[in-house]
Amino acid sequence: MGRLEVPGRIVLFDQPPSPWFVSGSIPSADKEKLERAGALIESSSDNLQCLVNWTPEALKHFMLFEVFMHEVGHHLIQQYTGKRSARVVRTKDHENFADLFATQFRMSFFDVSAADA
Repeated sequence: MGRLEVPGRIVLFDQPPSPWFVSGSIPSADKEKLERAGALIESSSDNLQCLVNWTPEALKHFMLFEVFMHEVGHHLIQQYTGKRSARVVRTKDHENFADLFATQFRMSFFDVSAADA
């Protein structure tokens, strides 16, 4: 849905309109991220396909917090490496940091938004 192109470019891909039809089952960690962003997920009784429904606001939040800010987290790790495209930490650590960064940003965004209301 997005990726970091070193040095310093984040690419977000256009998403199809809701609903999304997904073959197979969605891994639990991915399902949790989708639902946290507001997706409504229905699995077929045989788990051969899923239907993912989004409101426009929920899809916007998913792309902002779970995709864009995740990629910004990757960028923060890579920014001091010059123009080298090689990863500076293990892939697992890269992903964990990017997930943590996105989570912290989402939490601070909604804390600030709630305080402004």
